[in-house]
Parts: sequence; structure tokens; C-alpha cells
Amino acid sequence: AALLMLSTMASCSDQDSQAPATGDEAYLNLSFSTASATTSRASRAGDIGKDDETQANPNTESDIHSIKVWVFKSGTGESANPIAYKEDRPTADGGGTVNGTYTLNLRFLRKINGVELEKIDLYILANSESTKMAEKLEGKDLRSITRADLQKVTFNAPFGITKEGKAETTEVPTEGLPISRAITNIEIAKHAADTEIEAKSKSISIPLVRAVSKLHFYFARKNTAEAMTENVKVTRIEIDGNTFPKES
Repeated sequence: AALLMLSTMASCSDQDSQAPATGDEAYLNLSFSTASATTSRASRAGDIGKDDETQANPNTESDIHSIKVWVFKSGTGESANPIAYKEDRPTADGGGTVNGTYTLNLRFLRKINGVELEKIDLYILANSESTKMAEKLEGKDLRSITRADLQKVTFNAPFGITKEGKAETTEVPTEGLPISRAITNIEIAKHAADTEIEAKSKSISIPLVRAVSKLHFYFARKNTAEAMTENVKVTRIEIDGNTFPKES
């Protein structure tokens, strides 16, 4: 699945400031984590919340500066519009960050065209500003953007590889690293509630995946006389051409 990429093009959508749910509406409590360096991007709802995370290094790789969430009805096609959308920043004044974890409450309608929702899909994107690709979505309303628009938007700069084989970015940018995930077929009955407080007891734990990866190579000499590795030198490392995508 294509990495979601968006930049801030609208003011913060504060759904929590609206009137309480009336019975036709429900709340989700989403608990995001970004520390993992190994979490799969698998989209099956059963994969969410696995306790197999490892800490990022440096810690700023896991910083959340901003986050955007789209809710779609499961089973809808590429032309579908979201049934809910929310964007937020970690602090009330919009000037801070959080490291590793962040919780967001989101409200949506239980019924669409009079039909009760059974399952939903979540599209999540953090730190979209670091991709600097606003022109890809210029003129689009994030509240009504289609599923296809989210799936097809990609980025490369400023996280690509130069012609000399060097990384364009070698430090975590001030806007943070782009982080995302798509989770499909989430059962409403298991996770939705009539109030924010009730939703906390049904919270969905979602490990997010960083879009930018790095490789480390470690070499060790054998500490035995017969190993004859004292004068061995690594002169070159070659990576298969298909390992690194030209865009994400």
C-alpha cells in the first residue's frame, strides 16, 4: 500500500469541541505508538496492538508533531469519501511534540444513509509536513478526500538518495519523520462507544510505521588464531537495486 502523504492545508479539526454524541454518533479512542522499528505495515485489524516494539534511535525518530486520521466505511471503493476526519497536534497550543505515544479521541456517525456501520477502515498519517509535498494535494479538501487520493500520493524528497549514493537527509527534520499506517476491517461493536470515557475502555492500540528507513551493517573479527581475519578489510557493500524504492 502506498504511504499516505499529506501536508497541513487546513486548520485543526477539533471534533471534541462539538456537541456530545446523540445516539447516532460514536467515539473511538485511538492510542498511537511510534517507537517500533520492526512493526509490520500489514493492514489486517488483527495485527494491531502487538507487544513487540523496539525503541527508535535517536528518540526524535518517534516524535509526533502532528497527526491526521481518516475513517472510511469498510468495503467501499476508491471513490469513497471519509465518514470522519480529524487532525490534531500533541498540545493544546499546537506548539509541542510527544515522543512514542499519543492518544486521540475521534467521533463519527454510526449510520450511513440509514445503514448501521459494522466495520471501518482507518488511515493515519503523522508528521506529513516533513515531506514538503503540498502540491500533490493542492486544492483538495482533506475532509472529503477520496480513498484513492490517499492511496496514490507518494513522496521522495527530502528523503531520497542522491546520484552520488548519499542520503538527502541525515538528521531527523524539525517537522519529524513521516509516519503512517492503514488498518482495515475494525469492528465497531468491539471498539466504539457512546462517550469518550466509555471509549477509553475499548481503546485501539495502533503501532505506526516510519516511512523512512536506514540500514546498519555490523562486522566482527573472530577472536581465534586460525580465523586469520586480522587483515581483512571491507571495501564495498552492494545492495540489490530493488531494495530501495524511488518513492514511498
